[in-house]
Amino acid sequence: MVQQGHLKVWQVSDGKPGHVKQATALIAALGALRHVELSVLPAWPLRKALSALLRPNGSGFTQHPGLVIGVGHGTHPTVLALQRQLGARSAVIMNPSLPAKLFDAVITPLHDGFKAGGNRLVTPLSLAPVPDISAAPDYQKGLILLGGESRHFQWQNADVLQQMCALAERYPAVHWQATTSRRTPENFAGTRARLPSSIELLDWSDLPTDWLQQTLPTAGHIWVTEDSASMLAEAMNTRAYVGLIKLASSQRTNKLRRGTSVLIADGRLATLERCHSETYSATADTACEQRENPNIVCAQSLLTLLDL
Repeated sequence: MVQQGHLKVWQVSDGKPGHVKQATALIAALGALRHVELSVLPAWPLRKALSALLRPNGSGFTQHPGLVIGVGHGTHPTVLALQRQLGARSAVIMNPSLPAKLFDAVITPLHDGFKAGGNRLVTPLSLAPVPDISAAPDYQKGLILLGGESRHFQWQNADVLQQMCALAERYPAVHWQATTSRRTPENFAGTRARLPSSIELLDWSDLPTDWLQQTLPTAGHIWVTEDSASMLAEAMNTRAYVGLIKLASSQRTNKLRRGTSVLIADGRLATLERCHSETYSATADTACEQRENPNIVCAQSLLTLLDL
C-alpha cells in the first residue's frame, strides 16, 4: 500500500494489554497509509491532566503531534489536555465516559449500539492486531478457539461439543486443534474422550504464550465460540475461513450479536447453518483475500474525518 505524507502520532497508554492491542492495531493501519512517527507516553495522573487543561499554554513540549490516540477511560483526561495544549487532533477507541463531543474522533465497535456519523466511527468488531499473513494458510488445518462463561452467553458443554463434532463431520479432511482459555469451565476437559480423532483438545495453560499468535495465520479454518469477541476480531484479520460456534444468550437483547449478525448476513462470517458443505481451498482463499481489513478501513476513515 502506498504511503502518503508524514504523521506524528502520540499514543497515550494505560498499559492494559487489551487497550494496547487495540491502539497498536490502529497505529499499524495508519502506518500503512502514512509515514507514522510514533511516541508512546503513559497516561498522566488525573490531577496533572486537569491542571494541564486549566493551563492550555503551559505545556513545555518542544514537539507537537498531529494526532493523539487513547484507549481506556484512564487515558482520556491526558488526551484532552494534549489536544488543548498542543492543538493536536484527538481520537479515542471505545466509548468514553466523558462526553464524546469533547474528542475529535470516537471509534466504537458495532455491538456498542452507536450509529456512525459526526465524530463517531463504527467498526464491525473491536480493533485487533493483524498477524503475518504473507504465507497462504493450510486448508487442512483448523483452529477452534473456546471461550467460556460470560455475562452475555450461557456455556453448555454438550452444545459446544455437538458443534465441534459437527465441524469434524462437515470437514473430514481437516485436522483441528481446539484450545481452551482461562474462562473455559474446567470440566470441559472431560469431553475429550467424546471428541472425534480429528480434533485435538489443548489446554491453554500448557501452551507457550505466543502459541496463538504463531498459529492463527497458518490455519485455513478458524471457528470461535460466540462469547470470544476479541478472538473473533483477531481471526477475522487472517486469511482463514472464519466461523462462529453459537451459544445460548443470557439476555433478550445481546449486544455482541449486533456485530456478528451483520458479518453473518454479508457472508464474512460462517455458522454451521451457513457454511460450505465440502472441503475447499482456492475458492475460499480467494473469498478471504477479498475480505476488507477493518483496521485499514477504520484508519482511512479516521484520516478523512480529521483531514490528516
